[in-house]
Amino acid sequence: MIKFTVFGVCYSMKNSKTLSVRGGKPHSKKHWKADAFERDFLLQVPSCYRSLAMGSSEFPLSATVTAFYPNRRQDLDVEIVYDLLQKAGVVSNDRHIKRKLAIWELDAASPRVEIELTEIDL
Repeated sequence: MIKFTVFGVCYSMKNSKTLSVRGGKPHSKKHWKADAFERDFLLQVPSCYRSLAMGSSEFPLSATVTAFYPNRRQDLDVEIVYDLLQKAGVVSNDRHIKRKLAIWELDAASPRVEIELTEIDL
């Protein structure tokens, strides 16, 4: 089992898209706040967990993600966290996370995401 905390506001991937025009065609891109969360997340992953590459079809994972938001306006959406765990090398592929528990909490003074990953038996 591993457990760590990333400080910052977890922004929803679906609600944080902005529309722009590229090459004369409409184009959807991530909001700058979601980009900032991604950058901060990748910087805060403990070095001992980078390139850990947890998870496989033989060793699926359970993830508990607790998102502490600064106010009650945000929806609970932690899908970006699973993508970033893969991008940081903590998990080999986010499809190996077979159990997902997402918890919404309020903490105006310290918005953060607490992540716990465990190998499970299916």
